[in-house]
Amino acid sequence: RLTLSIQQQMPGQMVVTAEYFGNFGFNVPYNRSLNLADPTVTAKLGNNGTKIVANPFYNILTPDLFPGPLRNQQNVTINSLLTPYPQYQSITAEYSPGGNYMYQAGKIRVQRAMRNGMTFVASYAYMRKYQWRLNGNLDTYNNVFSKYQAQDPRHRLVSSAVWLVPVGKGRKFGATVY
Repeated sequence: RLTLSIQQQMPGQMVVTAEYFGNFGFNVPYNRSLNLADPTVTAKLGNNGTKIVANPFYNILTPDLFPGPLRNQQNVTINSLLTPYPQYQSITAEYSPGGNYMYQAGKIRVQRAMRNGMTFVASYAYMRKYQWRLNGNLDTYNNVFSKYQAQDPRHRLVSSAVWLVPVGKGRKFGATVY
């Protein structure tokens, strides 16, 4: 993280603040699926991958040596046999190093302290956020990350003002009214 802030007192009790904030993450952990079929092969098979065939692993070995539901099924789809470890439904490596992210923001703020019954603050911020993530089956299979810009709003303007109405007890107008 990187933060830089500069503040300047201006005439008329105004304070101007300029800020930069950057947050960068590298090799952000994610859960990686290890038992995926090659998408180029399944794409070439098309609808043929859903055809039912005799299971070559049916009742092979013992449940201790060949675990998983594949051992007990007489017929399976071709696609279910294309994974590196067909006897397991899914294998996940948790906390694998991978994606990155970047967030940067610049902000300018003008604030006036209470003076003559009036105060205000106005602020403008410009933000950019990127993240690197897996996109689609082929990138997930090959563990290739792509850079994406977040859809968050880039510009943000916020302002506020307070004016104390000079009417009532102790004020310029109506001070004698009880």
